[in-house]
Amino acid sequence: MLDQMWGVVSRMHPDVKGDSRRSIYGPPAGGELSVPPVRFDGNALRLDCAIGAGGFIRVELEDSGGLVVPGYHREDCLEISGSQVDPVVQWSHGFAVDSLVGRLIRLRFILRNADLYGFQFFHFAGHSLSES
Repeated sequence: MLDQMWGVVSRMHPDVKGDSRRSIYGPPAGGELSVPPVRFDGNALRLDCAIGAGGFIRVELEDSGGLVVPGYHREDCLEISGSQVDPVVQWSHGFAVDSLVGRLIRLRFILRNADLYGFQFFHFAGHSLSES
């Protein structure tokens, strides 16, 4: 379910079996997508995405009123770019989102030449992604 979209489009991706997947695509000029506030369980956020040349995804977390949660601003988010499988979102302080568990949180995705298929909050067992 989508909340608001700016400069992004929804598109279908057929595969070799004749099935298809839907994504939200941020063109080379860039776009943004926000989803309605969610409550989650987990300590990290991973994306299902595909990123084209020169493209990236950043994620900003907002409270239910639309105010950015300190430490989770788009500028704090490390760009996800290149070819990665199920990348885990990291901010300047790391990947941890467990301090926000149980709160209503809105996700805002900043996309440039990138397809977003989905996202998942999950329990990451490591202490730091840089240590793995």
